[in-house]
Amino acid sequence: MKHSPQQPIPPHILAESADWLMCLNEGELSPQQQQDFIHWQHASADHARAWQKAQRLLQNFEHIPGELAMSTLNRPNDPSRRAAMLKLALVIGAIPLMGTSYYHLTREQAGYVSKMGQQRTITLPDGSELLLNTDTQLDVHYQPQQRLIELHRGEILVQTANNISKQLGQPMHAPSKRPFKVQLNNIQLEALGTRFIVRTASTHQQKKQHYLGVLEGAVRISLHASQTKPSQSRYLQDNMVINAGQQVYFSDKGIQPATPITAVSSAWSNGMLMADNQPLTDFVAELSRYRRGFIQIDPAIRNLAVSGSFPLDNIEQTLTMLSATYPVNITHRFGLYWVAIAPKSIKK
Repeated sequence: MKHSPQQPIPPHILAESADWLMCLNEGELSPQQQQDFIHWQHASADHARAWQKAQRLLQNFEHIPGELAMSTLNRPNDPSRRAAMLKLALVIGAIPLMGTSYYHLTREQAGYVSKMGQQRTITLPDGSELLLNTDTQLDVHYQPQQRLIELHRGEILVQTANNISKQLGQPMHAPSKRPFKVQLNNIQLEALGTRFIVRTASTHQQKKQHYLGVLEGAVRISLHASQTKPSQSRYLQDNMVINAGQQVYFSDKGIQPATPITAVSSAWSNGMLMADNQPLTDFVAELSRYRRGFIQIDPAIRNLAVSGSFPLDNIEQTLTMLSATYPVNITHRFGLYWVAIAPKSIKK
């Protein structure tokens, strides 16, 4: 006999959803944990409902003032962790009231934010995953008609739920009737069962355009008709399907021709900054996305070609590697806030 949507979820399932929520927010799951999590989600309709409520609760807590947000949930070593999880399970049932209470206070705020230099993984209600790169801000809108990610700034790696099941060797479930979309101002990207990277135009970029790299599956880019102009170049398009292994740059004026994707584009998801004969000025622009402060480059070495893989979690080590590998001297003041890169002096 099926439960009606209004019937209360059993307390033990709420507690299990709280456990999974804590596990997912503490770090990356092991392959076995990922399989266990998927099995748990699909064990029954109550399990799915409990997980949706847990996700909504977490999003509400991120908008509530810090003193009310049960900060112990973000401290896995805190002695009261277990008690906090039990409280979480009990509060899940009050989500509709909390959502109503805080909606007017938070409707202009992004649902999820990563700080500069931070990377953060978010598991969505349907099991899809978002990996937020440095300095990223987005809203998540799960509605009856569609699943929408509104990307305000930064960069994300999206892995849809069906793609995750395929990687784990799980049975593929019927595709959701709700489209999975990423919105960038007046541009929409629709995932066609896929894994892809989206990056908004940034002051650090040379091209000042959005970026899409498709690792698996395909993604459709659609520009609003009102945004395209008859005078634009013939090679620009306003609607295009980008397949696995391709990347494109685009803006509200059109979509550039697709080119083969490279490992450089997704290296950040593994904590690395990769360069392949990249001009030093472009390399520094990328590095600046992950740190606060100013990096000055001597004009004489702006076009110095840089290649290699550099750690993003240790900027000082990256700069040390740069000076050890290339003919440059690096000096810094105020910690690493002000950095100067100059040609290495030749001793006579």
